[in-house]
Amino acid sequence: MLPMVIHAAIDILSMMASGSQTMVKPNAFEWQTIGATVIIFVGITIYFLTGSRRQVIQAHVNQRLLAQ
Repeated sequence: MLPMVIHAAIDILSMMASGSQTMVKPNAFEWQTIGATVIIFVGITIYFLTGSRRQVIQAHVNQRLLAQ
């Protein structure tokens, strides 16, 4: 579910920035939107992959892999 939400958010932000579904000639605002999106998702990734959150995520991944 989360990957679908992330994909939808990126698509929606891109369409809001450009007014279309494609970036034929990106302007400064479109590049700023892409940069902000990258910074947000990199920040979230770093947050989840540090400290005790990483251990919890790793335990859940191992549990799911063993359940298969």
